[in-house]
Amino acid sequence: MAAATGLVGVFFLCMAVFYLFKYTSESSSPGRHEYTQGVGLGLLMALPFWVLLSCFIYPIRHKFSRRLYWALNSPAIVLLAIYVGANIYVVVQALG
Repeated sequence: MAAATGLVGVFFLCMAVFYLFKYTSESSSPGRHEYTQGVGLGLLMALPFWVLLSCFIYPIRHKFSRRLYWALNSPAIVLLAIYVGANIYVVVQALG
């Protein structure tokens, strides 16, 4: 289960990187802003799969080296920080 969720999470992260590349490479396109939605959706859809991966490997964390365990958990930590930061930003903007 952990391998399947990891592969799906990698797929969505690759989708976000693809749209980020399209955004940076097509600077003269009038519809260029649409690619930012692809980046955002890719990151948003990858988040639950990376959190699930962290949950699946937690019971067997002693079988992994510490470096591999943190390498598998770091995408979830970074994506959660981006998600929480974006939500806090929206709330602060609405209050101010």
